[in-house]
This record gives sequence, C-alpha cells and structure tokens, in this order.
Amino acid sequence: MEIRSDLIARIITEVAFYPLETILHRLLLQGTDTIIDNLDNGKSMQKQLTYYQGIGNCYNTIVSMEGYTGLYKGFGALFMQFSMHTVILNVGMWIFS
Repeated sequence: MEIRSDLIARIITEVAFYPLETILHRLLLQGTDTIIDNLDNGKSMQKQLTYYQGIGNCYNTIVSMEGYTGLYKGFGALFMQFSMHTVILNVGMWIFS
C-alpha cells in the first residue's frame, strides 16, 4: 500500500509542477542554437532562438503563442514513464505475493 501511495503522490506532484519544469527548461535553453525540423514540407530545418526576460515573460510568451497546452509539451513521455512504473510495480507485487 505504501508503494502505491508513493507512486500516486509522485504522479500528482509531477502533473502539478510540469509547467514550472517546462519554463525552467526553456529558460535554460534560451540563446542556444536549437535546430528543429520543418514539419510543413520536411525539406528544411528552422533555427529557433528565444530570449526570455525572466520567468514571467517566459510564461506569458508560452501562453500567448501556444496556449496553456504549451506548458505541457512533452507530457506524453512522462505519461509513458509512469505507465511503465505502474506496470513494473504491479508485476513486482504479483511476483512477490
């Protein structure tokens, strides 16, 4: 029971703090030469340079350009990670019980 409650607590805190983590990562990556694929035609790459003035500016820029869902970009990978944790936890409990 303690292991499951720990997993649930971790999931809740990760979901709650994921937007702050997104802002932190964007602030850390600003000013670096980030190259992303041009998904419109797939024949070129786009250079992405961002310069945020702080946490508030970063938050406002993300929300205005991408909406509130922009704060949860990459959340699918976290969901997959916790799915695997749940599977491993249940298999382990099944083996040892």
